[in-house]
Amino acid sequence: MAVDLKHATEEPTSESTSPALKKSDFELTVKILDKTCYAGEGCDVEYRVQPKYVGPPPKPMGLIEITYEVTGDKDGPQTGTVQLEDGQYDASMTEEYAETRSRSSKLTAKVTDIEEFS
Repeated sequence: MAVDLKHATEEPTSESTSPALKKSDFELTVKILDKTCYAGEGCDVEYRVQPKYVGPPPKPMGLIEITYEVTGDKDGPQTGTVQLEDGQYDASMTEEYAETRSRSSKLTAKVTDIEEFS
């Protein structure tokens, strides 16, 4: 018995048809939790990186890991990861530490990678 592959219908897949997330779909804010400065020696800073989805609707669902790089630490860039689950961020998951060169040094974060889990 021959099967006509030319006219066979494709089975639906379980893959999402939504477009892949882009780095630009997320905005990162560095929230300073504690800062202790020393005369002429910079500051010790405790901070948290908070992600916000700013891409097109609808908000992504499922688990998303956002890897980021924070600059402003006197020893160089720091890398970290935060998670969003069903579009929600659990702030209790991440607290980071940095040492800045001066009181006026700013910590900034940028997205370097995004991974989606089903």
